[in-house]
Amino acid sequence: MRREKAAEDPNDRYFNTHFARLVKEHGGEWIVLVDGKLIGIGREKDLGKLMAKARRTHPRSMPFAAPIPARQDLQCLL
Repeated sequence: MRREKAAEDPNDRYFNTHFARLVKEHGGEWIVLVDGKLIGIGREKDLGKLMAKARRTHPRSMPFAAPIPARQDLQCLL
């Protein structure tokens, strides 16, 4: 049985590829992806609308939602 790597997931790949830009431009917001495609970025209060859009436009796929860390939050980890 073959195990999938996280890097093979298109949503993870998108998030990791664009991580630096996302933190710089959208830190503190949320991102919603489906099948490696950006659905939208917004505040936590917008998450319900973004998830609804993801389900409406990609009804057979599972949406991925994650907070984008703020730059200062990452500095604490270093």
